[in-house]
Amino acid sequence: MSCSYKIFNGLYDATTGMMAAGTSYATGAKVAIQVASPSTNRLRIIEVGSVGFGTAGGTKYQLSLAQAATATTCTTAHSAASVAPTGDDNTAWPGSFSTATTAFGITGVTSTTTDRQYMGIALDPAEHYEKQWPLGRDYVVQPSKFLQLRLDTQATFLVLCWVEVELC
Repeated sequence: MSCSYKIFNGLYDATTGMMAAGTSYATGAKVAIQVASPSTNRLRIIEVGSVGFGTAGGTKYQLSLAQAATATTCTTAHSAASVAPTGDDNTAWPGSFSTATTAFGITGVTSTTTDRQYMGIALDPAEHYEKQWPLGRDYVVQPSKFLQLRLDTQATFLVLCWVEVELC
């Protein structure tokens, strides 16, 4: 049995259950999604993705995935409703929810202690990117650390991002 969770940079609409269209990011480096690994579990990174709603052919933005030793305080905390299980085990997220733990937003990167840099790519503002790691070649976030999906933009535009993680 696996406990996996897909976490977006937005919340589900309470009426329709639809995912929000993403978040608008101004220029500069931002933490789009932050996931605090529980003190008793590691997080296996299964997938990362991004869909930009900017102008095709515009200035590229950088998307990176890293493990940080310290948190960035984000603008919006996730909740049990927005970090729902997606695997064959329906176990609720064992971590905490606050703007300093499992959250998303438009906050600048303040956690300058990057323990591990997992990936980085430059994307067109209208590009779709999705990366799944093969079993046995995936990255693992250590207990009591912070998985951060970061964006660095040169223009303001809307981006929908997600990470999928599994407890291990």
